[in-house]
This record gives sequence, C-alpha cells and structure tokens, in this order.
Amino acid sequence: MDYKELKGDKSRVGKLGETAVILKLTEMGWDAFNLNATNPNYKGVDVLAVNPKTLEPKFIQVKSSASDEPNFPIGLISDTKGNIIVRKNKQWVKDNEWKSRFVGPWVFVHIKTDGEEIKYDLYMLTKEEVIKLIEDSNRWYWNNVGKAKGDAQPVGLPLCWITGKGLVQGAQTFRGYPQNNVGIDENKLCGDAGWVKILVEK
Repeated sequence: MDYKELKGDKSRVGKLGETAVILKLTEMGWDAFNLNATNPNYKGVDVLAVNPKTLEPKFIQVKSSASDEPNFPIGLISDTKGNIIVRKNKQWVKDNEWKSRFVGPWVFVHIKTDGEEIKYDLYMLTKEEVIKLIEDSNRWYWNNVGKAKGDAQPVGLPLCWITGKGLVQGAQTFRGYPQNNVGIDENKLCGDAGWVKILVEK
C-alpha cells in the first residue's frame, strides 16, 4: 500500500496501531484481544490484555498516527481557558467526570516507513501520566499560545509533548511546552521498560 495513501486512511491506521500493540503483547506472553473487532470503537478501551498465569486484566487505550509529526486526538473537548467541557442540554459545561472515564494505560503508536517497510514506534503511559499530561498541557496551551474561533476545541497530544523531543524553550507555538513538565520518566516511555511500567509496576 502507498504510504501517502495510508496516512489519510484513519481507520486502517487505527487498525495497524492496535494490531502492533496486540502483536507485542502476544510476544511477551500475554493474551491480547482487540475489543473493536466485536464492538466497533469500543468506549475507553481498545485492547484487553490478560496475563495467562494470574488472569490479571489490563485495559489498554491505543492511539495511532501515520503523520510525520503526530498530534494524537484523545476524544476530549476543551474551552479556550483549558477546561475540559462536555455538551449538555444544548450548551457546553465543565466536564468534572472526564478522568473517571480513563480505565487503564495508553499506548501511542507512531507508524513510519523505512524504505518500503512499515515501522512502529510505541510509547507507553500509565493512566495517571496521561491524565496529568492532558490536564497540564491543555491548560498551558490555552493560556500561552492557543488561538481559536469558537469555544469548543478538540484536545490533542502532539508527540513532542509525550516524548519531550523537538520542544523549544520559550517558543510561542505548541513546541514551547515546558519539557517533561509532568515528570514522565523518559527511560520508561518505550521498549521493555515502558511495557513493565504499564503491565507490571503498581
């Protein structure tokens, strides 16, 4: 498949990202199931992973992008003051329950090509890290560089906010986000240490 065509195919990109996560979990000895296979766009969870020895479940949210510079949409709406909001009775009100809808760790998948081969970079965050990052970065963005027409704006997480790579101190753009502002351990963001963080550590 042409990579340029793939970039614009959100459904296929999502499926590839979820499959990459399931493949890795299976390699590590976990039983993994794509919940979207039986219930399209399963709410709040994409992959169910089960430790076959202990039967401990992990509910994993997967966000995927094939963009050169990913900005992962996370399904929340913000006002221009940095508050997460929700539509009720035909008006936008502050959403006081959004954190409770997060049930497990998140894996962010950046799909890239190396020649004709597709490669996957996976970044793992705990539920608590995701909540903290959304809360902090969204408030920072709208109080420092955010400009928009309209009061309701989709919330995203640019990859550089997750990894800290590509940030520029003092920049008057999204790249100005203070590096590692919420204390994400870069040594436990990807690879085996990332998986241990979200599957094993308490």
